[in-house]
Amino acid sequence: MVKISVIIAAYNRPDLLEACFCALTKQTYKDFEVLSVVGYSKEVLELSQKYAKKYKNFNAFKTDSDSPSRKRNVGIKKAKGEIIAFTDDDCVPSKDWIKNIVKEFKKSKDIVLLEGYTYTDNTNRPVFSNAPQNHSGGIYPTCNLSFRKEVLKKTGGFDESYYFFREDSDAAFAAMKYGKASFSKKVKVFHPLRPTNKKSIIKQIFLHKEDFRLYQKFPKKFKEAFGFPLQRELAKSFLTYIFLVLGLVYWQFWFAWIIVYLITRFSSLRNYKFSLFDFSSFIILCFTRDLMTPFIALYYFVKFYSKLK
Repeated sequence: MVKISVIIAAYNRPDLLEACFCALTKQTYKDFEVLSVVGYSKEVLELSQKYAKKYKNFNAFKTDSDSPSRKRNVGIKKAKGEIIAFTDDDCVPSKDWIKNIVKEFKKSKDIVLLEGYTYTDNTNRPVFSNAPQNHSGGIYPTCNLSFRKEVLKKTGGFDESYYFFREDSDAAFAAMKYGKASFSKKVKVFHPLRPTNKKSIIKQIFLHKEDFRLYQKFPKKFKEAFGFPLQRELAKSFLTYIFLVLGLVYWQFWFAWIIVYLITRFSSLRNYKFSLFDFSSFIILCFTRDLMTPFIALYYFVKFYSKLK
């Protein structure tokens, strides 16, 4: 049998982590180990150690950082498996998750990394919530991403200069130098919705500096996967500025422009549940973010420009 190492970069979410652990104890595939790598959370470390004592294939490791990349690199060094599978501490893998990972890698030696099907419950989801989803591949989230260990050794694992955004894509792009990427809908992970605060809508735009970092390292692969850094965000911003300028120039139609903008934004909330206050907050924050986006993009472009040449 092929041995699998499951690495979890555990954060300060013990309740969610325990749900992930429980799902891993029910796997139909048996030849695997779980490596929970913990940063500063004492409670999470104690939970990881509890499972390590109860189950022979569970392991707990402590590191001096809460950086997801750092934790994953520690896990890679400790891993004994031929294949390394990553999931997050707030995810619930299906019972045949590992079994199907092994099946996919057995299809071809050319496959060096595998994305799985990641989904959430989109029924009446709160406006201020988040959960990564991957229904067709090409975005490489580490909540459901596997590599051949030999390839991770060649690439050096995860680049720790990233914050916690795009480091997974970076690792995937580096691995593709040695083979092919694959995607399977049978490799399933459920990602529960997690609440976010309202400020996160604004903070998201600053995370995109990592887009420029990734573009700097892998321009061709970045364009193929995501286009140009902040491409979608700039398109939304452009539309917002059009509404704003039209409203200022043709002030008698100002109310109509506002209605059109609200309808445009409302269409993206069809599957969400929200109060009038939530909706108003969402619109104001999105409008503010849209106005900021070109300036943030210009700042990061100038910052990375010398390296982008």
